[in-house]
Amino acid sequence: MSSPLKQRPQPIRRFVDHKRQVGKATVHGTFGELLQGYRQHRTGDFEHFLFTLPVQELCTTATVTLSHGDGEHHVRPANRTRALAAATDLARALGLHEIDMDLTVDSNIPVGKGCASSTADIMASISALVAAASPGTSRRVLHALGTLVARDIEWGDYVLGESISLCLQRTHTLVRSYDTDLRWHILGVDEEGSVDTAEFHRRERESARLARHYASLLSELDAALMMNDFAAAAQVATESAVLNQRILPKRSFPLMRQVAAATGALGIAVAHTGTVVGLIFSGHQSDMPARLREAQLCLDREELNSRVYTVRDKGAAQLSSGDGG
Repeated sequence: MSSPLKQRPQPIRRFVDHKRQVGKATVHGTFGELLQGYRQHRTGDFEHFLFTLPVQELCTTATVTLSHGDGEHHVRPANRTRALAAATDLARALGLHEIDMDLTVDSNIPVGKGCASSTADIMASISALVAAASPGTSRRVLHALGTLVARDIEWGDYVLGESISLCLQRTHTLVRSYDTDLRWHILGVDEEGSVDTAEFHRRERESARLARHYASLLSELDAALMMNDFAAAAQVATESAVLNQRILPKRSFPLMRQVAAATGALGIAVAHTGTVVGLIFSGHQSDMPARLREAQLCLDREELNSRVYTVRDKGAAQLSSGDGG
């Protein structure tokens, strides 16, 4: 059976009728994950899941220029090979065979830190290509195109989402996106080094006991996000971070727990396959700015460079526009 992407190239192709068409798209990175784990089905198979944690400050912007030619594809910088591969696969599937494509990727997301740099590159590039070839494509169709292409390149974490989402990343399935008002801010620390996500997952060994625990945490977090319980959600994030210490420990984690207790942080978030760890605060805490400053001073005294990240959700958007209280 042919791929759904290859069945109807004409509706896309007809839009490329000018000398040059340009599309641009921005996709945000993440501060690791809110929760990452797996559950076990009655068949014995393990199903891996994660809750995304998108942040405003990290993003990739891709620009695609299409022009009639010999079907040559180029990317800048040259090392963004996965983004180019995804855009090339989609261009071929859409029937853009005699169209030259120039892809430019501009990103401030650190590589190998667990902040979805590669996935953001891929999804931004796919989105920019669709914007250039077929303006007005619905977000649902864009998401479907992106996941169908990206699944052959890497496991996605659905960075196209505007807020926290629950995903089955190994089957590229979006389970639910949450309309939250958490107003979270994360005071994050980036430890040295990098993590090869693909290699990490190849080494991972599942446990039936842990699967039950992760399944319980999934239910707790789903309920907390549905009820907009910003404190309970942060507690689940902390438990997920604690479990991850057995798998990929963060050197600064014990210190971060001490600072969290001293400053009234709601919890701790980490990149489960990366190197970042951060303290969770919320704008719902009336004295949040003072707590953030105190925590930053504590980290400064330990010679740890920190940065504040804004979790993307409805509450953060209202505060940035001056509508929130």
